[in-house]
Amino acid sequence: MHTSTEDDQQATADPVDVDDLAASDDGPTVPELDPEAALLCALLHTADTAEARHITAQLIEDDFLNPRYGQLFAVLAELVAAEEPHHAPRVLAALSNGGRLAGHHGQLLADALQTVTLLGTPAVGLRTL
Repeated sequence: MHTSTEDDQQATADPVDVDDLAASDDGPTVPELDPEAALLCALLHTADTAEARHITAQLIEDDFLNPRYGQLFAVLAELVAAEEPHHAPRVLAALSNGGRLAGHHGQLLADALQTVTLLGTPAVGLRTL
């Protein structure tokens, strides 16, 4: 009979996602206090397309400390530039259609989208964010 050892448990552990470590070191751990998350939430919920165009013209994906938030912003910016709806279900569809939701990284991206979608930041102060 084989008994589980500490070595067996380490061998089956999930690999560490380097993006997770970078994101956890660089940004706030409470989404409600994270200005990047607040900006994305307001951008997802704004109906003011002129304001959305203005914001997406000022930033790029690399401006975000959290790499997943940067990736979400890039998708949002593409949708805004194409004059398509940029609400959460449309962003999710764009991610899915682009094959970006596969595997562990895809799950983290979907979780980040859910976090910012449900944050509750009002779209009224979008430019301030």
